[in-house]
Amino acid sequence: MFSDTIIRVDNTEPSLGDEEMENLALSLRQRKILYTVQQQDSYITGKSLADMFKVTARTIRNDIVEINHMLKPYQAEIISVQSKGY
Repeated sequence: MFSDTIIRVDNTEPSLGDEEMENLALSLRQRKILYTVQQQDSYITGKSLADMFKVTARTIRNDIVEINHMLKPYQAEIISVQSKGY
């Protein structure tokens, strides 16, 4: 069910700059996930991200939850659309 979830950054706000990224307390993998999602022109599945980072889809979902928590002060989030991705 969740392995087909796709991730997409809500682009209503500009992407975070290098300075804002440095202030986020994210792991290296979480930073790479955020960067990867920001660079996408379309949706990317959780399974694709999991394969890319050699972790499980559950780990990707957990990381997205943590990333979104850290992005909240910037009014930004990674949006999940069922059957499409992030």
